[in-house]
Formats: sequence, structure tokens, C-alpha cells
Amino acid sequence: MIRARQAFDDVAADPDRFRPAAEALVTEARLAGEPEALALALRAVAWAERARMDDHSAIQLLDEACRIARRHRLRSTLAELLMSRSAVSQDLGRMAAARRDLRAVAGLVSGAAAAELSFYRAVLLQNTGELADAAALYHRVLSDPRASARPAVLSGNNLALIEAQQGRYGQALRRLGEAQAAAAGIGPALLALVTQSRAWVTMQSGRFTEGLVLFQEAAEVYRGAGLPLGEHYVEYADALMDLRLLPEATDAARRAVEEFSAAGVPLMAAEAQLRVAQLALLAGDFGEAATAAAAAAVAFRRQARATWRARTLLVTAEARLNSGAATVADLSGARAAADRLSAQGTTSAAVQGFLVAGRLAASLGRRGQAVAALTRAGSLARGAPVLVRLRGRVSSALAARLNDRDDEALAHCRRGLTDLARHRRGLPSVELRALASGHGTELGLIGLDIVVRDGSPARVLNWMERSRAAALLAVEPPAVDHIREDLTALREVQALLRDEGAHDARPAVLAREGAEQAAIESRIRRATWRAAAAAGAPAAPIAVGALRDLLNGQVLIAYGLLGGDLVAVVIEPRSSRITALGPLGPVREQLRAFQFALRRRAVPADGHGPGAAARTGTRAAAHGPAPAAPAQ
Repeated sequence: MIRARQAFDDVAADPDRFRPAAEALVTEARLAGEPEALALALRAVAWAERARMDDHSAIQLLDEACRIARRHRLRSTLAELLMSRSAVSQDLGRMAAARRDLRAVAGLVSGAAAAELSFYRAVLLQNTGELADAAALYHRVLSDPRASARPAVLSGNNLALIEAQQGRYGQALRRLGEAQAAAAGIGPALLALVTQSRAWVTMQSGRFTEGLVLFQEAAEVYRGAGLPLGEHYVEYADALMDLRLLPEATDAARRAVEEFSAAGVPLMAAEAQLRVAQLALLAGDFGEAATAAAAAAVAFRRQARATWRARTLLVTAEARLNSGAATVADLSGARAAADRLSAQGTTSAAVQGFLVAGRLAASLGRRGQAVAALTRAGSLARGAPVLVRLRGRVSSALAARLNDRDDEALAHCRRGLTDLARHRRGLPSVELRALASGHGTELGLIGLDIVVRDGSPARVLNWMERSRAAALLAVEPPAVDHIREDLTALREVQALLRDEGAHDARPAVLAREGAEQAAIESRIRRATWRAAAAAGAPAAPIAVGALRDLLNGQVLIAYGLLGGDLVAVVIEPRSSRITALGPLGPVREQLRAFQFALRRRAVPADGHGPGAAARTGTRAAAHGPAPAAPAQ
């Protein structure tokens, strides 16, 4: 019995290491005819199965253990088994079954076991989106001196996640620091979980470089413990999404969907599918966003997770809005979803919800509802981390525009872009700073529309620089110490490729070396994401008079986008002007042809055939379409 109870604690701490001992104990207990030891050993093996995401095997083992406990009237053992089974049932999306098990436990436990029951009840409430009630139970566990170490650490971890969702990042990080120290003394499975939670909360609080380093640490602990990476991929996708690294974030989210779906873990598969939908929306693939959101919504409905389903409804509504298919029903659903998220205290999701509802109302001509929703979003975002504040500034600027208060709208845009500039300065690479500018795109467009109508070329140029080019105004020599080995390896591979290309090496050899080059480049790029941020403040946009002096008689043309049309500011030696250039569509088509031709030119050629055609195509695309021939 002592060994059987210890087996569960060992497996919970380090499942890969202690699983064989738990399996051996099951065999030993069967041969000895010890029902209680057998039931508890089966629980330990089931927990090991759960750790490697085989929840179907885990539930079968727990079902057998529960039958043994009932047959032999082992009340306290049955309580432990039912609590474990409730957790596995949640993984499988069986929320009603999990509730039944926990209700049954309530009549079987007292003392220290009651604290453990509070923990499992809190997990169920958190997974179904009832965050306030879950937080109250986690507090109860943490204040109960009878609670054992593992539930206490997990309660601190899960409570910190709720606090972060409600915008209390400082408290959440302090709590996770304590939980991480305790988890290190228990085992790698718990340490990996808490390290990852700390990484996610650190990212959400706006400390992006530090968060990426912590994500790397968490992944290493997961791999070292032989644990699946599905949950890591889900939260890493959130981090990359905030950094606008959309292809990488999408890859992580899809890998999570694949892992959880293949393992039959619908609880987390649905959450990963929601990330796929959100990323498709950001990438402008509204059809994919709606499809992925619908799939996640079906799963959340089946799992009775109304708060999570509210998030999917917002994605669907925004996708329909952006594709021009929004209806009054979408507005009603978005507003209800935003209200639900706000009631749960999830600030970031609620701000996004009211922003979507406001946009929908405005598109449907319901100005009063639009202003109310947008104003609510702006109010909720005050004091939140920078990316949430930016959505609040967009909301407030849109509300001011609807009320015909351009000066107020421009002030919100200006404050938002100032916040964004500070955020960019904390990012370690030019790539991340440039991508971060995407968070301010709409603020830039709103402000540009206002200043263009003002008619001042100097003001328009200043706004273009402020909203678009500021990401590149801080230029610093790159630090290379942390990537020196990879840079050396990259130069060696490039030299090898040049030599093999000159000697007509076999395609398979070139492909292998090319793959190695791509892998090294990817490592270098990812390393720059985690480097220390550059010191110093960026330069301010230059005044038109000083710019004209620097141009020394040359002409500068700066381009901007208003809706679907291009506009330019032309700075000439003696004057400046704003010029409308027409629709963007034809320009995009020429750029597409130009990029296609450049990609073809990147393939080595001998001067004839496809390579020669690519050069001709590149020149034609660069110079634009030829003038029409005169009529004959």
C-alpha cells in the first residue's frame, strides 16, 4: 500500500522515469491478490498514460480501479480514483462525467482529502470558464495547511493564470516564482508546467524577450522529461502571435491540433483549433478563420464550455465582418460574447470582443451601439499591457470618428503610436520591431485619413514616418557573440554550396546542403528574437525643411494607403505636395509579377531558357506595362 501510494506521487512528478515501476507494481499486486494496492497502482499507471496523452487508456485503467474499489468498499481509495478520473474525463471533453465523479467524492472525503477535492473542482470550473469561482477554490487550497505539495503548487500555477487573464500580471508572476521554486523540488513534469506558465504570463505582461527565453527553458524541461509538447505549442503560439510572427505561430498551433487530435484529447485540441482560427484571421484568410472557429465552437459546445465558445463566436463574427457578410445576428452574438468575457474579468478578450461588436454595429449603420461598444473597449483597456491598450486606442479613435471628433481621434492615434514606439524599443531585433508595427497599422490609417484632409504635406509626411517607418529608425550594430558558431557554420555551408554549384554537383547533394543552410539560418533568426534589446531611443522623424536640405536637390516620394487607394507626399527642392495615385489593385498585381520573376531568377541558370525568361520578366515588371501600340 505504501509503495502503491508512492507510485502515484512518483509518476506525477516524473512519469517517464517511474512508469515502469508503477506497471511492475500492478503485476505484483494482481499476483498477491491485494485489491487496494492494485487499485492505487492502476491509478499511477493511468496517470502515466495521461502524461503521454493516451487518455483513452488512462480512463480504462481508472474504470477498472473504480470497480475494484467499489467491490471491496474502499471509500477513501475510491475518492482518490474518482478525482483522478474527473481530470482525465475533462481531457476527453466529458464535463458532465467529471462533475458526476466530483459530486460522488464529496460524500467520501474529509480532512486533507477535502483540500484535494477543492483543487479538482477548481480545475473543472477553470476549464469551463468560471474563473471567479475557480480562483476562490484555489485560494482555499493555498490557505489550507493540510493540502499536499502537488495540489498546492498546481493551485498556485492555475490561480496565476487566472490573475494574468484578469490583468494582474505582477501578482501572477510573484505567485509563479513561488510555485516554480516548489515545483523544482517535486519533479520535472511539474517544473515544466510552471516554467511554461511563467513564460506565457511574462509574454502577456509585455516582457517579450524574457518570455521567449522562458519558453525555450520550458521546452527543454519538457523534452528532458520525455513529455509531449502539445500544450507547449498552444501557449507558444500565443507568444508568437503577439510578436506578429504569424507563420511560426500558425505552425505551432497546427502542430498542437495534430498532437491533441491524434492522441484523442479534445479539450486541448479545441483550444489549439481556436488559435488556428485567430491566426488565420490575422493573416487575412477569413474563410479558414471561419472554418477553424466553427470546428472549435462545435467542440466547446459539446464540452459545455460557454466562455471558450464565446471566443470562437468573436472570431467568426470578425471573419464575416471582414468578408462583407456580417448580419445583425453576428452583432448580437458578438455583444453577448463580449459581455460574458467581461463578466469573467478576462480583460484582453473582452476588449477584443467589444471592439469587434463596435465594428459590426458601425458596419450595419447602428451608430449608437457602435459608439457604446467601442467606448466600453477603450475603458476596459486602460492600464492594461501595451498590446491591449493599443486595441483600446483603436476603439476610442473609432468611437471619436463616429462622433465626428477628429481631433480626439487623432489624439488617441498619437498616444497609441507613442505606446507602440516604447514597445518596439524593448524588442531585440529589427525584424521584431518591424513586425510590431503591424499592431499600429489601423491607428496609422485612421490618423493618415485625418491629416490628409488637413492638406499639409509636412504633416502627412510626419504622420507616415511616425506610423510606419519608426520601426526602422533605431539602427544598431548587431550583437553576434551568442550566434558566432552558427554564423561560422553558415559561411562554411555557403562556401560549400558555391563550390558544388561551380562543379555541377548532384541535385541531391545541393538539396541536402541547402536544407542545412536553411536550418542554420532559422536558428540564427530565432536566436535574435531572444537577444537583449538594443539600448537607446530611436531618432525622431525629420522635419521637411531639414529633409529638403539633406536631399540636396533630389526629390523624395513617400507612399501611403487610404482605404484601397494610394497617396503620396512629394518633397521637391522648392515645394511639397500631396498627390492621389489611384487604386492599389494594379500596383499589387505588378508587385506579384515582379516577386514571381525574382524568385525564378534565384534559381541558377545558364543564360537561356527559364533563367533568361525570368530576367526579361523581371525587367518588364520593374518598368511597368508597355504603352499600347497605336491603332493601325
